[in-house]
Amino acid sequence: MKQVIKNCKDLPREKEIELSLWLGFLEDLIDNAFVQIRRWKRFKNGWDLNMLIVIIANIDEARENLKQFLCFDKEIWEVFRIFERKFRKNKLKYLRNDIIHPKLLFKLQNKNGQPFLRSPILNIGGYNVSKDEYTFGSNIIILSETFEIIETLSKNIRSILETRLRSFYENGIYEGIIPWTKLHGFNKKKIMKDRIALNFRQ
Repeated sequence: MKQVIKNCKDLPREKEIELSLWLGFLEDLIDNAFVQIRRWKRFKNGWDLNMLIVIIANIDEARENLKQFLCFDKEIWEVFRIFERKFRKNKLKYLRNDIIHPKLLFKLQNKNGQPFLRSPILNIGGYNVSKDEYTFGSNIIILSETFEIIETLSKNIRSILETRLRSFYENGIYEGIIPWTKLHGFNKKKIMKDRIALNFRQ
């Protein structure tokens, strides 16, 4: 019979450490994503979008590695399932592959290996202001939707953890797969910074 883990203390010591490390990695990734969003809104530099896409892909990698732990926490795991659906819908994983593996572009092939139309110039990237679109090689992303993926993930996780932290202070009891010390990682101060980043205007 499969063991149901209700508390991080139910994990072997090595697994508890691994969980804490992955959660710390996730927290850093989300914070860095907001930094790149803020930089893009200020400078409109394509490099910042490149970095943002890599960060989002790494968040998906963290999600994969956290699954073994957080699948026991239905409320938290549902937040990650929403993230995964949006991540795949926007094809951000394929976009990252084009960035990391430029040979796909130099061979004049898209992510599926199909040849591009013959052209004297290969458009590596460009921002369409009227459509809020950015082209990376053979891919097009809607920036507002991409930013919203991060905003929703951050807001939902922090809302859940804030509620649990408040419950702990009220009842003095905490049980959950998220280590108690990590409840402080996603705090109100950071939420305010995130909102400033997303609403930043030149």
